[in-house]
Amino acid sequence: MYMFKAYPKSEEYNSVAKTLTDKHPCLKEPGSSGWHGWKFRLKFKMGNFRQKLHIAGCSELTINSQKRDRFRRIVSTDLVKTFFDGLDKYMPGFADWYRVRDPKKGELKTIIQSLDENK
Repeated sequence: MYMFKAYPKSEEYNSVAKTLTDKHPCLKEPGSSGWHGWKFRLKFKMGNFRQKLHIAGCSELTINSQKRDRFRRIVSTDLVKTFFDGLDKYMPGFADWYRVRDPKKGELKTIIQSLDENK
């Protein structure tokens, strides 16, 4: 099954499980469809196989794990802190300039205080 796709869809699991029980009737399970349990066994087996291939260094799975790591890094970043760190990097005198220009502005006062605390 892995020779065709690393990540098969649910319908593909269904067709493989159904074909397996049709070819070998002794594997049918008593219940609703007779192959429902085999579908989940195949899913777990494929997951374990993908994990072993990832450890062995399979290129397709390595690329997918890098995509997930990149996504986690983007999602877990504190954007406000990152923004103000970048602002300090490119405009170091911005907070001082803002204080001189408009010291009574109330909306951004807390932001400027947080900038001063982070220094």
